[in-house]
Amino acid sequence: MIKKNRKYILLFTLLPTIMFAQVGYVPVEDEIYNYLIRMNTLGIIENYNEFEIPKTRKDISSYLIKIYKK
Repeated sequence: MIKKNRKYILLFTLLPTIMFAQVGYVPVEDEIYNYLIRMNTLGIIENYNEFEIPKTRKDISSYLIKIYKK
């Protein structure tokens, strides 16, 4: 009985770390970075730091949503 509970405890403690372990980065040579630099220069987006690359897909998508709303 105790051995079965240990398996479940181990499963529930390791499962969240496995699920969120990977972060998707956009490759450095992608054209989206040039687009974001232009949008920052035009003042459409703010607080964009072009020296911090690669960026995560989540960061890029948040910039694209801001661009779309403006």
